[in-house]
Amino acid sequence: MMNRRTALQSIGLGMGYTLSAGAFMSLVQSCQSGSTVDDVATWTPQFFKKEDTDMMTQLIDLILPKTDTPSASEAGVLEIMDQVIARLFKEEDKATFRDGLSSFKNKIDTSGDMKESLLKILSSISEMPEEKLGEVMTLLNKEKSVVTPKELYDYNYYNFMSTLRQLAISSYFGSELIGEDHLAYEPVPGVYKGCINADENTKSWSLR
Repeated sequence: MMNRRTALQSIGLGMGYTLSAGAFMSLVQSCQSGSTVDDVATWTPQFFKKEDTDMMTQLIDLILPKTDTPSASEAGVLEIMDQVIARLFKEEDKATFRDGLSSFKNKIDTSGDMKESLLKILSSISEMPEEKLGEVMTLLNKEKSVVTPKELYDYNYYNFMSTLRQLAISSYFGSELIGEDHLAYEPVPGVYKGCINADENTKSWSLR
């Protein structure tokens, strides 16, 4: 199984949409319901289609797999992502993400194992030649309004992968499970300590 570092590098193309940190964290905290992968069968998404939830769950678990910390699905990442896209994305950004998801689904080999097919797609990005990677980054830096019809399919696809990475990681570290149980966490207001020592074992602080 790929480790977390390798999984993150597999889609390390940069960031998609930039969301307000305050708006994002406020929404994440308001939509926490303790949901996990076990709840997917009964969960009703607002943005994603129900038939895509199984595929998306497997995809984000390849990006953030279970190691010594919970997987993305165990932290309820897909539900958080769904809320963020549905409630914070502009309509044109939703359309771009939806088109990119469609492009991504076209690359899945439905004749074999879903997980293996998803892993192959992620690996194709991590193993992308440097020249091709430069072309992709140049494409992603364009405004959609100037993207040519010939470039549009790739633009939507790579934009989806880039945005997916940003949302998955942000949702993971903003989740209740990770924020309270796996990062240093102290409710606010709390005790103020102006000067504390930090060592190599000091955890990163949760922003919840």
